[in-house]
Amino acid sequence: MFQEVLRAEGLLPGVWWTMAENIVRTPDDAGFAIAEVEGWGDFVGGTQAILSGNLPDCPLATVTNFAGFAVTDQNGVMDIAASRANAKPWVDAGFVCHAECYVNENPLATPERMEFTAVNQLGFKEFYPVFGTYGNNHTLADYQQWFDYSGYSAYLIETITT
Repeated sequence: MFQEVLRAEGLLPGVWWTMAENIVRTPDDAGFAIAEVEGWGDFVGGTQAILSGNLPDCPLATVTNFAGFAVTDQNGVMDIAASRANAKPWVDAGFVCHAECYVNENPLATPERMEFTAVNQLGFKEFYPVFGTYGNNHTLADYQQWFDYSGYSAYLIETITT
């Protein structure tokens, strides 16, 4: 029923896996699958899933803050070659990059900076910004200067309490 309602509205039903290794569990009829990579464990699990050869037959993406992909030295300087090598299996498998441009958490996480990291440093072929609209009284309007980015999306809420 859920999928029929979405498809009737012209929307694709898909899965966002917060544990990247679970991408291999994506239902066969999913319209897309997203593997979240926010740390080393996500990166390792997702890479193992990619190398298993059991990826779903649908469009693939990662939503990431680059933790896990990025290899840095003790001063926080990225080793571009090593970081690009980490991203290579994901790029080769056809994953596109949805980067967490959460200026509500980090004012330096602008779409321009995140796109540079995704495309120029890690080698992803496609980049789409995700705007953080939770906490610190941020709204989607705070990101208006970046609405010219094709395919942007908004992450609306981090936690729900009752």
